[in-house]
Amino acid sequence: MNAAEKVKDCTADIMGWSGDSGWIWGFHPRGVESPGPVPTHLRERFTRHARTEDTMKYLVMVQGSHADYEAMSGRGAAQSPAWDQESLTAMFDFMNALNKELIESGEMLDGQGLADPGETRLVSLDAEGRPVVTDGPYAETKEVLAGYWVLDCADLDRVTEIAARINRCPQPPGAPTHPVVIRRIDEMGPSRD
Repeated sequence: MNAAEKVKDCTADIMGWSGDSGWIWGFHPRGVESPGPVPTHLRERFTRHARTEDTMKYLVMVQGSHADYEAMSGRGAAQSPAWDQESLTAMFDFMNALNKELIESGEMLDGQGLADPGETRLVSLDAEGRPVVTDGPYAETKEVLAGYWVLDCADLDRVTEIAARINRCPQPPGAPTHPVVIRRIDEMGPSRD
């Protein structure tokens, strides 16, 4: 199944404008009511959010596996049971509500879900410096980046609170859980102290 077939039953709505990275999209299954675009006054508040010396940017990443993507498409396996429409709807509603709150608070700079890892392309160099291109999927890869947020938070405690909430996203019974990874974005570069 190609990417177009996988998303044919989904609808995308503009949730807001990040200012730094462009439009922020919310995805949901076709036929499921969307929270709709963020109202203009909230988008303006979001784009006016001024970083201060008291905040830091963090990359918050959710992990998954190729089997998880297959399960969300209705093809489950022992380690990742198939998702039904109700489970998908609950997950999309949860994520859209979380994104809307993070936009309203001015903490969300960007956030995206990533396509099936089967669409991955690796580019490396051979001994002569020529590009070597390999297309996925990769059987040896256990976990992959499934999605991310770039957040501008007051401190590590706040971003940890958000990560814990992300981990509470609804999923079918028996579905595997993956840790949410937090990395501070180094805006200053390495220190030579």
